[in-house]
Amino acid sequence: MKVTKKDLKNFKGDKRGKKYKKMKLAYDKSIETKNVDDVGIGTTIEKVLKATGVSKIVEVFTPEGKDCGCDERKRLLNNSPLLTYRRNLNAVWIRLCLRLTIIFLRQER
Repeated sequence: MKVTKKDLKNFKGDKRGKKYKKMKLAYDKSIETKNVDDVGIGTTIEKVLKATGVSKIVEVFTPEGKDCGCDERKRLLNNSPLLTYRRNLNAVWIRLCLRLTIIFLRQER
């Protein structure tokens, strides 16, 4: 079932009903899977390098059968907690505050 935002907006009927909830669930799932690769700066860098043609140059100069390491770099950048686009900001701030507290406590000794 393909549901668009327009379908949800133009829904006629009770929005507390099962039919609307089913449509909303289908829409939410389609949104989640649509941009599954857009999770961090690694993906953004990869897209920019492909658009500018740099990735083609890398392919030309990389010896055949040898990995350039792009996928590994992309994975590391995407999994970095400070560089992901979809992150829980509260968790990041808490981690940052804890790190700063530890630094200040070490300096007081």
